[in-house]
Amino acid sequence: MTSRSTTKGSGFNTPLVILGALAVLFFVLALSLFLQGGYRQSYNQQVQEKIYGSELDPAAELEREQKAILDEGVRWIDQEAGTVGMPIEDAKDLVVSKGQ
Repeated sequence: MTSRSTTKGSGFNTPLVILGALAVLFFVLALSLFLQGGYRQSYNQQVQEKIYGSELDPAAELEREQKAILDEGVRWIDQEAGTVGMPIEDAKDLVVSKGQ
């Protein structure tokens, strides 16, 4: 009988395991920084809204006012000139019905 000398290893590729662990750690770090940034942005926005109120974003206030006007439905813009304001979908339906 011949004796073989075999080396028993753990079955792990050590550099690959270390590289994988570093990749996981890097991913966890990046994810935590991303989530922390989103939290801080939201927190800062809430603090500024409490301090400055609605003056923080005048464009958002204007947009809310314009959406409220559009949601009113059909309304007179200039009754003397015969100008009417209405949602675009209603206007499309009116044009299609007149075309038939």
